Amino acid sequence: MVKVFGDSGAWIYSSTLLNAVQNAVTNGGAKIISMSLGGVTRSTTEDSGLQQLYNQGILLIAAAGNAGNTTTSYPAGYTSVLSVAAVDSARTVATFSQKNADVEIAVPGVGVLSTTSYRDAALTVGAASYIASAMEGTALTAASASLVDGGRALATNAAWAGRVVLVERGDIAFWDKVLNVQNSGGVGVVIYNNVAGGFSGTLGTGNVAAVPVIAVSREDGLELLGKLLQTAAVSAVPAVDTSGYDYFDGTSMATPHVSGVAALIWSKYPAATNAKVRQALQESALDLGTAGRDNSYGYGLVRAKALDRLGSLLAGDTTAPVITVAPTSVVTNAKNGTFEIRWTTNEAATTDVRVGTTDYLNASLVTSHVRSLRLAKGVTYTYYVRSADAAGNSTGWVGPFTHRN
Repeated sequence: MVKVFGDSGAWIYSSTLLNAVQNAVTNGGAKIISMSLGGVTRSTTEDSGLQQLYNQGILLIAAAGNAGNTTTSYPAGYTSVLSVAAVDSARTVATFSQKNADVEIAVPGVGVLSTTSYRDAALTVGAASYIASAMEGTALTAASASLVDGGRALATNAAWAGRVVLVERGDIAFWDKVLNVQNSGGVGVVIYNNVAGGFSGTLGTGNVAAVPVIAVSREDGLELLGKLLQTAAVSAVPAVDTSGYDYFDGTSMATPHVSGVAALIWSKYPAATNAKVRQALQESALDLGTAGRDNSYGYGLVRAKALDRLGSLLAGDTTAPVITVAPTSVVTNAKNGTFEIRWTTNEAATTDVRVGTTDYLNASLVTSHVRSLRLAKGVTYTYYVRSADAAGNSTGWVGPFTHRN
């Protein structure tokens, strides 16, 4: 992991991002770069630098953006970068997810349980603590009282006075539920999901509650039904420098899902190219929205069955690479006997050199091949070269060639 934004977390120059990505590749050996970040400004330097890394076999993945419109966010908008949109638990594109021709894949990005050093809500019932998320429009306060079951809070109830009310999501708007609790004298509202998993929500534009209102997962909500009348401490007071989990929305939450699937399938087929991995992700995605690729979902929902598709793509490739520029040798340091052997191929392939009986192998898949060697000066060497693509198709040893060191 490379820290990009510094301590302020506000913004960075494109050159800073490019430097971070290059650092991850050069010093960390990264093959997949996951970028949960973006901006509105296109940078020629950034575009060129990322394209060079993609040409070297690096898979670049970035968040499509959270503006909820059709604008393009960068680096997701560059052709070398796979752009990730967000969907909710119903597989519907999130309202905030940007929709444009660059979107390539869709992933869960609503109510995603995320590690955080910032907490906007907390809930403790009895001796147990629960992961909670503050509803937008909540009062930034805390309350402590016995917990009661409010069902779906479809009407007021005098029995809720002075209590923290546990409410199930559904039937009416969040704001209407909160009003019913407030008008009954309730001191806090805990809303749990009506489908599996957690969520985050809003009380609506301009609506501000008089009590703390927080959201929890369905699983936790059902557990809390077994703890009624115990003391519930609910807080919507923001806290920083904490360590824990919270439910967040965003294409930034979606992006790591794609990076994880890519890492999974690439680890099974390490000889595959980044382009093949990208193709497998596209062709195995579950089509959503308009049939075929569209601007909201791209090719569809990412699936781990991309593993099978990648295997099929590699199995179907039976053509060996073609050497398009013949191997040559160039002395780079006459004093210490260092020279380079160079050639190019029509597709990404390995860079192997045989000098005498010694093989110098490199599994990286590139089209421009450079092998640097340091051997005794004043000697004429005979060498061969070989390249193999991601499917294992090989040129075989090509040569002989000679080099006078």
